[in-house]
Amino acid sequence: MHKVLSFHQGRLPLLISMPHAGLGLTPAVRDGLVDQARSLPDTDWHIPQLYDFAREMGASVVAAHYSRFVIDLNRPDDVKPLYAGGTTGLYPATLFAGKAGYDLTRDLTP
Repeated sequence: MHKVLSFHQGRLPLLISMPHAGLGLTPAVRDGLVDQARSLPDTDWHIPQLYDFAREMGASVVAAHYSRFVIDLNRPDDVKPLYAGGTTGLYPATLFAGKAGYDLTRDLTP
């Protein structure tokens, strides 16, 4: 089994969560993505570097290893919108740019 997330226990009562910084894809998800989504455009690319100071200051840090295309770790399972304009759900079938993230015409059966 692959590591799903990493966790660093800090000494302060502060937790920094990075649910969209992961780059890992399962083979089925990778094979189902449209070309535009394979570059992982909706990834929070620089968040780990932005919060690089957090461990040193004593914060706890949790970071996803898998891409939000596998599972979006901070979305509710009821798929209710978190903000005006829509939702991406537990896995984003639609990119933030409004285009489809998956090619539903591909046969992914082994």
